[in-house]
Amino acid sequence: MPIKPFHRAKTRLALEPTHRERAARVFADHVLGELRRIPTVETIVVVGIAHPVADIGLADPGTMAAAVDQGRSWAAEHRAEHPIAVIPADLPALTATTLGAALDMAGDHPRAFMPDRSGEGTTLLTSSSPAELIASYGPGSARAHRDLGIVEIAGDWPGVRDDVDTLADLERIARQGPAREIDRLIAS
Repeated sequence: MPIKPFHRAKTRLALEPTHRERAARVFADHVLGELRRIPTVETIVVVGIAHPVADIGLADPGTMAAAVDQGRSWAAEHRAEHPIAVIPADLPALTATTLGAALDMAGDHPRAFMPDRSGEGTTLLTSSSPAELIASYGPGSARAHRDLGIVEIAGDWPGVRDDVDTLADLERIARQGPAREIDRLIAS
């Protein structure tokens, strides 16, 4: 799971820097907590920060692409025969149940991805092994992953497709009724 150092995270959110940092921390804590509740998730690797919920913490390499490569390299060395998933830290409405189901469905394919709610970004990228993982993050990543022939997991998938890039995203997610902490972030 790539996580930018909180002081550099969520810069597109129209919030004061301390509120953006707090939002990034709350989102990451939530996602990691939900990951920990999924029985099939054996190892949580965080790239970018040290986090007490992670099994492995790797240093911040500076970019999303480098973070994915670093996590893939660690997995190739230590878990070469196991499936791998890349999940962003900004999914505050994520639930273990829904993510577990999405991971199960993605596991039916050598490579799979799920686009974000806008259809532009990617909120889940999986492969049957680290060697099989192909990633193309950045603007238009969903299209890039489609163009690479990675299977798209279609459907609504509440929480899994709902990343937060803007204040409008945060407000839309808060209307869905996730954790009270999100309401407190918006109120502040």
